[in-house]
Amino acid sequence: MRTKKILWVFLSVLMIVSMFSMNVSADLAQNTPDGATAMLYCVDENGNTLATYYYWGTSWTSFTETAPSITGYTPEKSSIKITHGLLFTKEYTLNYTKNSYKLTIYYQYANGDTAASTYTATKKYGDSYSVSSPSIRGYTPSSYSVYGTIRASDTTKTVTYTAKTYTVTVNYQYANGKTAAASQSKSGVNGTSYSFTSPTVSGYTPSQSMVSGTINGNQTITVTYTANPVTPKYTLTINYVYSTGGTASTSYTSTMESGSSYSVSSPTISGYTADKTTVSGTLTSNTTVTVTYTKNQAVETPTTYTLTIYYKYDSGGTASSTYSKTYEKGTYYNVTSPSISGYTPDKSYVSGTLNANRTVTVYYSADEEEEPAITYYTLTIYYRYASGGTAASTYSRSYSSGSYYSVSSPSVSGYSPDKYSVSGTLTSNKSVTVYYTEDIVETPTYTLTIYYKYADGTTAASTYSKTMDKGSVFSVTSPIIEDYVADKSVVSGTLSGNKSVTVTYSVRTPDVNFEEDGGSENYTAGTTVISSFAVKNGAYNIKPMMNCDIAFRAYYIENGTQKTVATDIWDNFVIPKNEEGLIYFMWDVPESLAGKTVYCEISYGSQTMSFSKTVKAKTESQVPNTRYETEKPSGFTSKNAGSASRVSAEWEIWEYTDGSYEKVKYTLSISAGVEITPDSNSFSAVYENGKWTMRSGYGYTISVKMNVSATSGADYTKGQCASAYLPEYEYSKTKNEYCTLELVDGTFQFAPNTASAESARIVFMPVWYPDGDYTVKVVITNVWTPAGVISVTGISNAITVSGTIFDDWFVGA
Repeated sequence: MRTKKILWVFLSVLMIVSMFSMNVSADLAQNTPDGATAMLYCVDENGNTLATYYYWGTSWTSFTETAPSITGYTPEKSSIKITHGLLFTKEYTLNYTKNSYKLTIYYQYANGDTAASTYTATKKYGDSYSVSSPSIRGYTPSSYSVYGTIRASDTTKTVTYTAKTYTVTVNYQYANGKTAAASQSKSGVNGTSYSFTSPTVSGYTPSQSMVSGTINGNQTITVTYTANPVTPKYTLTINYVYSTGGTASTSYTSTMESGSSYSVSSPTISGYTADKTTVSGTLTSNTTVTVTYTKNQAVETPTTYTLTIYYKYDSGGTASSTYSKTYEKGTYYNVTSPSISGYTPDKSYVSGTLNANRTVTVYYSADEEEEPAITYYTLTIYYRYASGGTAASTYSRSYSSGSYYSVSSPSVSGYSPDKYSVSGTLTSNKSVTVYYTEDIVETPTYTLTIYYKYADGTTAASTYSKTMDKGSVFSVTSPIIEDYVADKSVVSGTLSGNKSVTVTYSVRTPDVNFEEDGGSENYTAGTTVISSFAVKNGAYNIKPMMNCDIAFRAYYIENGTQKTVATDIWDNFVIPKNEEGLIYFMWDVPESLAGKTVYCEISYGSQTMSFSKTVKAKTESQVPNTRYETEKPSGFTSKNAGSASRVSAEWEIWEYTDGSYEKVKYTLSISAGVEITPDSNSFSAVYENGKWTMRSGYGYTISVKMNVSATSGADYTKGQCASAYLPEYEYSKTKNEYCTLELVDGTFQFAPNTASAESARIVFMPVWYPDGDYTVKVVITNVWTPAGVISVTGISNAITVSGTIFDDWFVGA
């Protein structure tokens, strides 16, 4: 009868526990310094913990805490009321909002004057910015782009524009392109005045006697020299011939300048009449004229003729009576000129044989003193080749002293004289040598011009300009400009005409290599992971202006086809030359990938790298409910749960701010706060002196939270999986000997227990568990960081076990 009564009581207790066990949740202490009674989480708009503060005090007492100051953030309120917990650590959350700050960029010239409109923008703390500097013709900015990250104050930057220096070059050349004189040049900023006087070149006239103006970019000006016009000379030749043939008189020849007028009287030939008594005109070419003489017709010969002699002064007027007398044909006459005092006749007598009427005038000149003798000098002109030897016959002629002379140099085919004419006034014997130089067929020259431009058309470097002979071979190395690559490193060829070439500079394409950098841990389906890569840079800096955007893709292969599950871009990767940096991508692994292989790939330009991970399914383990066994299992021994851990990770990221590189270090430190509490249906549970005491056989709850201390801006995932290891199973990791926890409102808890009333989140402590401390060990896993995945171990508070459930429910006989 007593045995039946005990069995009935046992079954009643089992039913009551099953009916009345309830889910109990409470704010639980994290793994904080021992004795903390309250803690404050400072979180941002995205729920990320910015800082954690711990407090100690008397239970249930309250105080007002001034909102902690966090750089770059503003709390939602200036203070918060905090009450110290009694049985557990009270948790409070204070929300913070990122502050906004003003970004101002001034654009000015070197003298402080405004160069362009000021740029202003309002941005959040921690935001990155990249502002291209305006392009101003003729000026170079101190920074083509202003980059950086907003700090906890208004940011002011100044971009200074320095005037570019340009060169104006004046080339002097003949009409055939050959150099006539050395070039002149001047360098300065736009607006600088210049003035060049064109050099004097003998025998040539420049197209501009002076070149002046103000500099406006690189300029090349050409002054062309044209040979001065030489008045040509032509020869007039007059031939005198009889109409019946034969020469009537010596030919007349004379060389004159083009355009000269001439008038030549034809000589008188007795018995003949010229068809042109005078040959006249203007000489415009070599001209030959023929004067023809025709014999006069015979006339009746008279028998007498008259001789008439006039006597006149050479100054005018009659000097004596006219002599007139008729003679028989053929009569010889000899008439003495009358004597007139003080005068001398030009003919002292007039004589001859009269065969025709004849008229003679005798002029009387006043007697004067005897004039001095006239002095004559000889002009000798030698015509020689410059290389030696006679070029033409020597010219030699006597002139009276003081005579003006002008002698044209003879033409010599293929040669040019150094004097086209020799002229002057002869006052002494004079010898002149005219040298003939062989005409040179000039080789034409051409100009090579190379413009150096950026892709947007602005000037990258000073223009190259050089004049060379036709057929010249050229090879010009393009200037080196940091962070840019020329589309032609060398401009070369053979010059056959004026040539212009544009070398375009484009932003250098980064040369990077990739490696996996995130550990060998595989991924778990249904979790968020971080895939990390090491990037090794080559011999050139990578700056924001290069837009080094590295693409990420995660995929798996199904039936030979790649199935993409995630993509991302790392914007504007920066790194100094010959350095190694880190990039990473956070993405969600679908549940459906469990058991598959996933490939993580990054690419930039032609560079591609990938690695593979096996995706494992989440493990699920739950312990069976107690059957109220009164005897402990065979072989059971009590084991120590071990100690809690605090795990850290750190990594570094390259940043580029205000024209310099900085390797920014990020850290993450985590610990696990674990609290176990008797179920509310454990009627005999007692909390004394900060510790719970309960009987075995009742249920208890668990609350686990990951504590985080991290650098602002650090990327990581929260703990995504957690398992509780129990002392009754000697903290075994064998399936169904530990409990997989579930994340509920930011804390890990037991899964709902269907054997309890309302499926409370509890685990029943075995009735057989011996008196003493009961401690649970928890491991939080799948905390991903750019440095790899980490996990942390937490040890719960100890519950003192004293007695069993039967001590509360046993009914005696």
